[in-house]
Amino acid sequence: MSELSASEQTNGEPADVSFLICTYNIAPFVEEAIQSALVQREVTVELIVVDDASSDATPDIIEKLAHDEPRIKFHRRIENGGISVSRNQAISMATGTWMAIFDGDDVIPPERSRRMIDIALATGADMVADNYERVEEDGTSTGSTMIPKDKAPYTIDVDIATFIESNIILAGGDFTLGYIKPLVRSDFIREKKIEYRDDGELRNEDYLLFLSCLLAGAKFTVTSESFYKWRMRRGSNSWRLNMKNFDAMISANEDMQLVKRYADQPRIAKAARTYDQAMLNGRELCRVIESAKSGRRFEAVMSTAKTPAIWPLATKFGLEAIKKRIAFAN
Repeated sequence: MSELSASEQTNGEPADVSFLICTYNIAPFVEEAIQSALVQREVTVELIVVDDASSDATPDIIEKLAHDEPRIKFHRRIENGGISVSRNQAISMATGTWMAIFDGDDVIPPERSRRMIDIALATGADMVADNYERVEEDGTSTGSTMIPKDKAPYTIDVDIATFIESNIILAGGDFTLGYIKPLVRSDFIREKKIEYRDDGELRNEDYLLFLSCLLAGAKFTVTSESFYKWRMRRGSNSWRLNMKNFDAMISANEDMQLVKRYADQPRIAKAARTYDQAMLNGRELCRVIESAKSGRRFEAVMSTAKTPAIWPLATKFGLEAIKKRIAFAN
């Protein structure tokens, strides 16, 4: 931890960075995540930690850390409300100049925040993020990053079309900016009244928030430098999608009406149409898999055969699972 107390760090001024950390049943990982945020160098920090009614030891671990560390503001929810509810609550509690979206099972090195702020100041960005590295559940590096690295660091200015295009993984994309964890200027969030969409079935809530920032005029810069360590944990919601999840995401897309709003900007309109169709295709694949799980094998086979659009998805995401569940008896 820092050798300075919270008051000594800030001298009564707002912290440079408010980390927004929402937790749910991540006891094995949460202390490492919190400690990595507390030891950020050359910046002052506060940690807003909202636990969404965990049933394991997660809140007990956080309470113990908060007892000895005044920079941690901890709120323990009695009822589970979903990630969007927790993150909106964290936003309302934050006082820092920048808000840093940070998952409670991930890790960052001490230099990350200072570097992100320096890039934002140099580029005039309202949002800034780095090139996250995928790590195994035990923290071992996979050697894989979101975007290719180069010998010299480079930055990318992300506009609306680029952001949407980079999130269409269900249409064959190789990486997604929707999983990144940026720093966002707090004044921008408050001025534009941006918040998470409150729907417990959503699984692309970060994507929608970041897109809302872009639609409100945010300048978004991403660096090829890799600091953020994204833990690929199989129990995470990122790995589990059902038909209700897709219904919620499709509904959110419909509410934004991007194709209509940007009819005069062909690239944005095309990206929005492709994203919308990818969600519909994903829902259909999910329906096929759920049919197979329920023993409706013939229905699953026929649906797959009649829907060529999901064939690439089945190959990429679910072929082996489908084979195991649809296989006919010898």
